[in-house]
Amino acid sequence: LHEGEAMVADFGIALAVSAAGGKRLTETGMSLGTPDYMSPEQVAGDLDIDNRCDMYSLACVLYELLAGNPPFTASTAMAVMARHLTDPVPPITTVRPGISRQVAEAIARALAKTPADRFGSISEFGKALTAETAGVESEKPSIAVLPFANMSPDPENEYFSDGISEEIINAVAKIPGLHVTARTSAFAFKGKDSDVREIAQKLGVSTVLEGSVRRAGNRIRVTAQLINAADGYHIWSDRFDRELEDVFALQDEIAGIIASRLTAELAPSGVEASTRVDVDAYDVFLRGRFQRNRFNAESLEQAIVFFKDAIEKDPDFALPYAALAETYTIQSIGFAVLPSREAMPKAKENADKALTLDPGLAEAHLARALVSMYYEWDYASAKSGFEKALALNPNFTMAHSWFEFYWTYIRHNYAEAIAACERAKKLDPLQLDIMDRSATVNLLFGYFDEGLEQLQRILDLEPTYAVAYLGLADAYQRMGNSDAAVSAAKKAVELGGEAVAFLGLLGIAYGVRGDDARAREILTELLARSRQGYVSSFWLAVVHAALGEIDASFDAFERAREERDANLLYVTFVPRVLGVHDHPRFEKLVESIRLEHLLPLKDTS
Repeated sequence: LHEGEAMVADFGIALAVSAAGGKRLTETGMSLGTPDYMSPEQVAGDLDIDNRCDMYSLACVLYELLAGNPPFTASTAMAVMARHLTDPVPPITTVRPGISRQVAEAIARALAKTPADRFGSISEFGKALTAETAGVESEKPSIAVLPFANMSPDPENEYFSDGISEEIINAVAKIPGLHVTARTSAFAFKGKDSDVREIAQKLGVSTVLEGSVRRAGNRIRVTAQLINAADGYHIWSDRFDRELEDVFALQDEIAGIIASRLTAELAPSGVEASTRVDVDAYDVFLRGRFQRNRFNAESLEQAIVFFKDAIEKDPDFALPYAALAETYTIQSIGFAVLPSREAMPKAKENADKALTLDPGLAEAHLARALVSMYYEWDYASAKSGFEKALALNPNFTMAHSWFEFYWTYIRHNYAEAIAACERAKKLDPLQLDIMDRSATVNLLFGYFDEGLEQLQRILDLEPTYAVAYLGLADAYQRMGNSDAAVSAAKKAVELGGEAVAFLGLLGIAYGVRGDDARAREILTELLARSRQGYVSSFWLAVVHAALGEIDASFDAFERAREERDANLLYVTFVPRVLGVHDHPRFEKLVESIRLEHLLPLKDTS
């Protein structure tokens, strides 16, 4: 206050300007600001500074208002600046225990060292803070299980240590009331010498479990430490020496200890005992899951071999059947290396077998739901399957993520779709695919500013992420900027290789821009590939449409329907500029895949 009037406070910039005598203050490498509130990029003298720098300074002020001191203090200004640049931010709950988790997590995110890890806007930061004051759910325990280190003499046993880690994640995820970070985000720190408190801050959890696995013949030694992220101290640590046959009971034992240590209200009884299976079958299953998680066309083929071997060794082991069903589905939907009519019956058979062996297996219900949605066009059963999977495991990230597809493409329900994305992101905050789906939902429903902002945030984190460029290409196409669409699609092809979907989107971009010669080259390439192997007829259809060949386009759409091409479920969101929505055959096509409830379609592009 100055003479009874409120004045604007700008965190010390005015003092710095005054001290500089009004001279130019943006020279390369010059740091400007008040040390207590300077962002790391200010300290480093970066040129590309934006509103996320202000957000950091605002968070420093908020931290001081709540805790009594700024996040970093030291005897000299240079020492304070160095701490902003290198030291992890002390969690505010260490000095003010009464602060709720929502506020603590919001401040921690706004104080991230890397601008891309902060909120996208000041208003988003504000919403994260005000959500708590409006009475959001009370704080509940949360944990990230980091990948256990492989201490075995043989480095090839990494699949085993990874498998133990993932099984413990699955076990603790079943504990009622416990928020568990998904595998992908937890494994992002594999092999990195990161401070536990910084990891917890990035993942938004209060506790971290880390450990190691050593395997020698038929003996295993597992060490585990449960750490309080607020102060870095151990809550519990122990060493377990077991025979390999006891590995299943060991996983449940660790999960039970975690439950009892985190809060008295979460009893070990919340963890169901694992079904005993053949040890060799379990070992082979872990090898298969290790390959599946590498997530490329070749590793998926190897995963299928391992899962089949696990089933042969123990035909009553349910997990390999569910994993096999999921892998076949990914081959059809994600990688399009197998036609749906070949892959999906195999997925159905294995999902049904898994459900017969273990009706309480969430992975089996998810795999069956995908078959219902993409192959059988039985959307009621699909919805029921997603809901059952989530009822069995509320922390099942992929079930939340796939449920979004149902709300987007089957129901055109933006609110439910974006809510599913947010739930998945909360469980797996570092998963780029989940971030991309959130951006895609916004773009498909016409929220272009939000979608583009999210895609840019992804590219700030990973500039070579080809799928984000696909999203940009589609967004620009829908916004009427054909040149930008071509540029983004070309970048996607350059980074991601000449996959059918990548080439198809580039073909659309060329065709809509009027560059028929180049669009024709892509169509010719796709047709040539279709004579050598599988090419989705859906992508042939949309490139034909971009060239103005509407009858040929619907002929290809009809082939896609006969093939039960999984991509066909996306037809209601084909860009309007292609002209297929107004064709007499479009309504019949939509009805044939049982989406007549969406007619007439709302124009969102």
